[in-house]
Amino acid sequence: MTFQKPTWFVQVQIPTRYLPVYFGLLCYFGYALYQYCVNGGQYSSLFWFLHGPFHEVGHALASFLPEVIHVLAGSVMQWLLPIACGIYFFLGREKHASFVALAWLGFSLLDSATYMKDAIEQELPLVAPFAGPDAELIHDWNYLFSRWDLLPYAHTIGNITAAIGYAIVIIACNLIVGFAAFTIASRWAEHPEKPGVD
Repeated sequence: MTFQKPTWFVQVQIPTRYLPVYFGLLCYFGYALYQYCVNGGQYSSLFWFLHGPFHEVGHALASFLPEVIHVLAGSVMQWLLPIACGIYFFLGREKHASFVALAWLGFSLLDSATYMKDAIEQELPLVAPFAGPDAELIHDWNYLFSRWDLLPYAHTIGNITAAIGYAIVIIACNLIVGFAAFTIASRWAEHPEKPGVD
């Protein structure tokens, strides 16, 4: 029996050789989501080691622009990086990797939500590697919310951002599970004697 798949699925499906990797990623994503739920701002995913430095790069690249843009640029860069990676993978050969980039975007938003919800208390440690030794450190979201008269709503905005982040990660996990299951089913139909053949 030949398993007929639409062309778009052939381009996006997860190769069987990558299934163990995606299984491990799903386990980690589940663990990370649990940690965000129970520990909130006390936990950051491993993706932080990617978007965290680029947050500071965003500030540095916008240092010559008006202060509001300069301050906002860190978070914008933090969000654009996984979006750019997702587009790159989706337009390339490894389209399935865009699911991981989508999850990365969700975790990036979860980290931003933690920062937003800290805008009033300002308890999180601030990092500014490109600032001078005498520079005054600015809490991005305290500054931005204050400028926009939104500081009293910091927790609400942070919670909404977190909800979006959770939703994006869950969507990414469902895409991985769905395409992985479809891949296994198609391989089984094509090679019932060796369902793992890619």
